[in-house]
Amino acid sequence: MKSGGISLILEKEHTSREYAGHYFETESEMAGLFRLDTAILNSLIAQGSVFDAMIGPGRHVVQLARRGLSVHGNDFNRHMVDVAGKQLRKEKLKANLTNYDVTDLSAIKSGSFGSVICMYNALGSIMGSDKRQAAVSEMARVCKAGGRVILHTHNLFGDLSNWDDIRNLIDNFLTQPKGLGRGDFVAHDKYLGNTFQHFFTAREVSEMFGKAGLSVEKKIFLRSWRQDRIAHGPLREFLSGGFIFVGRKF
Repeated sequence: MKSGGISLILEKEHTSREYAGHYFETESEMAGLFRLDTAILNSLIAQGSVFDAMIGPGRHVVQLARRGLSVHGNDFNRHMVDVAGKQLRKEKLKANLTNYDVTDLSAIKSGSFGSVICMYNALGSIMGSDKRQAAVSEMARVCKAGGRVILHTHNLFGDLSNWDDIRNLIDNFLTQPKGLGRGDFVAHDKYLGNTFQHFFTAREVSEMFGKAGLSVEKKIFLRSWRQDRIAHGPLREFLSGGFIFVGRKF
């Protein structure tokens, strides 16, 4: 895969109206994760202001607004923002929506929100470790001192009790296409064709949090590729499809 091809993939993800309109049709198999991550967020965020840094079609923005919280949702794809806005209006809910690049949130004042979230591996749609770090640092900047940044990512190791995950991991380490880094994948989407995703290690997320001035308060490992159960035990890092990290701002 040439770097120019990857650039076209990223541009399409950021601009496609069809992708925004049909986003969750291709993600219906993750319904268990969506129920679980909603329950986890509800347990972590009782009140206050919330910034959803990369909303997609607004699943969490709508749910948090239903609870009466002060919500600001953002996405780089303006069509995702339109989909979220349509659902908010349909339910007569209030939330502020913006169309910023998460790597540069300079239009938002530092320390504006008590909680910042970025769910369903949205951070993994950003190519390049420097840009991903910039995004996490911006999330930390707009979070209040003592507030939390809550991030969900897919696990590069995956569930190593599953042969498909083992094979994908071996392929990623041994046969990297040109232009891709360790943990980078190009997958197929019904509406976009090829899509880019970066999968993370727990250590990688911990290091990003540290560089952004966040202390890791909690790590929640999600079992299997469906990520619909919480994994326990000493091998949970290698038996989970993803994880949710909770960082407290220094």
